[in-house]
Amino acid sequence: MSECNKPAFLYYFGDYDPSGCDITRAVEAGIREFAPFAEIHFQRVAVTREQIDHWALPTRPT
Repeated sequence: MSECNKPAFLYYFGDYDPSGCDITRAVEAGIREFAPFAEIHFQRVAVTREQIDHWALPTRPT
């Protein structure tokens, strides 16, 4: 299989609880194990602390 040499962009939409916040880190670490030299960009798109504050989103204790 030949390499495409194209960057990968991964966007995450998820809960803002401890497991939802940690999933970005865990998925990124797992993918980097299988593709250590790939150019991969990870970004959490929603829900972020800024979005919770800006739109006064409802929260509850974990």
